[in-house]
Amino acid sequence: MTHRGTGVTGSARERRSQAQNLQVATQRLRVNLALGVRLDIGEGYQPSELWRSRCMGGRLAINP
Repeated sequence: MTHRGTGVTGSARERRSQAQNLQVATQRLRVNLALGVRLDIGEGYQPSELWRSRCMGGRLAINP
């Protein structure tokens, strides 16, 4: 799979099922996008209120 906007890719071929490979490739693409496209933050950066609300107790609460 390739993200059209950035050219970032994610692939999987280790499963026998095409549907499972697609699911794994999508997950890998999402991780690669998160790691490859994110921006460096500068000094004095303050996370948004939404971000702080999702980091309760030192853990990030996200949808799996």
